[in-house]
Amino acid sequence: MPALLRVLCLLAAWTVPLPAVAQEVVQDVVPQLAGDAPFADEAKVSAGPAGGDAGSAPPAAEPGAGEEPDGAGEPEVDLGPVSAAGQRMLDRVRGSVVQVRGFYGTNRSEAFHGSAFAVGPGGVLVTNYHVIARAALNPRDYRLEYHAEDGQVGTLTILAIDVVRDLAVIRAEGLEIPPLPLRTSIPPKGDRAYAVGYPLQLGLVITEGIANGRLDNEYGAKLHYAGPMNPGMSGGPAVDSKGRVFGVNVSISTRGQLISFLVPAEFVGPLLQLASTPLVPGDARKEVSRQLRGHQAAVLAALPATFPTQTSAGYALPAELTPFVDCTAAVGAPPSKGVLLQSVNCRASASVSVQPGLQLGDFQFSHQVMVARDLHPLQFGAQLRKVAAAVRPTAGAAQHVTPFACKADAVNLNRFKAAVTLCARSYRNYDGLYDLSMVVVSLNHPEQGFVSSLNIRGMDYAGAMEFAGRYLGAMRWTQ
Repeated sequence: MPALLRVLCLLAAWTVPLPAVAQEVVQDVVPQLAGDAPFADEAKVSAGPAGGDAGSAPPAAEPGAGEEPDGAGEPEVDLGPVSAAGQRMLDRVRGSVVQVRGFYGTNRSEAFHGSAFAVGPGGVLVTNYHVIARAALNPRDYRLEYHAEDGQVGTLTILAIDVVRDLAVIRAEGLEIPPLPLRTSIPPKGDRAYAVGYPLQLGLVITEGIANGRLDNEYGAKLHYAGPMNPGMSGGPAVDSKGRVFGVNVSISTRGQLISFLVPAEFVGPLLQLASTPLVPGDARKEVSRQLRGHQAAVLAALPATFPTQTSAGYALPAELTPFVDCTAAVGAPPSKGVLLQSVNCRASASVSVQPGLQLGDFQFSHQVMVARDLHPLQFGAQLRKVAAAVRPTAGAAQHVTPFACKADAVNLNRFKAAVTLCARSYRNYDGLYDLSMVVVSLNHPEQGFVSSLNIRGMDYAGAMEFAGRYLGAMRWTQ
């Protein structure tokens, strides 16, 4: 344990906040880290244009306002063939759905668009946060408009946001359209479902699909809709066969066909309550920071006290920490002949879309384990350093983050020695949020070794450092 205490003391030495985080870089153990290693979220692409769609919010409304009790009311009605069912459902909901458009300055060419639907009187609407994100974060630069099916056009104001669940409440000035009833329970898998919205400037459309329940391998609640969805449908309603909204269109998957995702309607009610005190224009960044800090605290609390590990070449290294941390393993291309390279890559499905091109609140880590085959220890050491030098911290635009500040040291972990380089940087516009990047290189064996990297995005400093300590504490030499 003295070895681990030394590491934690090293980490504790940096508990002083890093204001500009642009200080000198210590590089006496591991080569300097630079460049990009983006947290690619390739599986999920926003159903709206990068950066947003649009939506609306309500005054004071009670949770579940307009909701019909599940299983109550009129019996299920057979709507006939698929084409007839879709047409009748579209006729039922079309008067409650609007297109949201965003414009930069006085420009009349739209910058982004999405969909929204009515949930209460007085023009109170619900949409996705990512649809209106640019207008929320830059209210002086962007303005929002609604375009209703009957030709009405007017101004939208933002009442409340939920960046973690990707929801927003907005109000359409001068618009009175019938609210759609909400269903807070999840339809059984296999139930018929419909998604409605304004894709790509094609007008109001409806798609028919199947409700497939909650996703099991993601942090937070998200529903699987087996049906087509396209950019611009973000923020529109997903309804059951009775026309009750059970989800809000949010994203699609590029890894398969007809795989789309919804935000459960159960989160609309609490956001309507929050909207009773409308968001002050210009305060969105503070509110986003507050919500992200709460999100990262919940993510860390969901992790086990002791990180599970898997053993390779004598090293026990962190593995799949929870169901929402997905890991893949492969035999990679070695840096040279005479080396066997195994790689493990793990990624948490917990990211939050803050604005176009900015995903925060998650982490990823990887291990590259190497075993020498007829190499001299000096040759093997050179190959290990080569792999370590290729590791890059997470990418970040200068407009969002300060430069990394780094420290490096050789430390004793559990029964082996390692070189540890730890880097941190702060966010310019989101108070209290940091990125952390750590690289660990084993130094104890002439023919076996590993390079492990950890990247954390958008967490508070204390939480990120605590995560790093637990990550190091899980590593051990088993032979």
